[in-house]
Amino acid sequence: MKPLSVAVVSIWVCLGLLVPTAWAQDRVYKDISAAEISQILSKADITNSITTGKEGEPMVLVQQGDLKFLIRGVDCQGGSEARCGKIQFRGSIKMKEYPSAAWMNEFNRKWIFGKAYVSPNGIAHVEYPINLQEGITEANLLNNFILWGIILDTFIEHLDGGEIAPMM
Repeated sequence: MKPLSVAVVSIWVCLGLLVPTAWAQDRVYKDISAAEISQILSKADITNSITTGKEGEPMVLVQQGDLKFLIRGVDCQGGSEARCGKIQFRGSIKMKEYPSAAWMNEFNRKWIFGKAYVSPNGIAHVEYPINLQEGITEANLLNNFILWGIILDTFIEHLDGGEIAPMM
């Protein structure tokens, strides 16, 4: 297992262990704020901070060991306390060599959750969206956090020896 994979595994193991006990609540989210996401992650001892994107969208920056990723609010209403109808997990990795479209397509073909692509500056990205508009329970939301950890771990494993520099 690559060094960053240990951080990813610790995220989903911690959350997975908490789902049956501390998270057995009936709360249903039809939208969510960055503060609520941060609170959920903090309960699982996952280091995070609230920030905003280039267009003012609320985001939570998560750091676990050397690994950093974002949880970005989408379809948000309400200014600084914005509630978002969708969230998107996003991990960005700078590689030693520019990843090819074929390389990304192979990941997308093998893994149905998450979407991988290369930005014009050669950064490899993987994203996973969640639609909250029809409602999602807190336990199901946490299961999606766990799934994101698996997606990110699978993406990192797919790098197969590329030099990894996690980015925001």
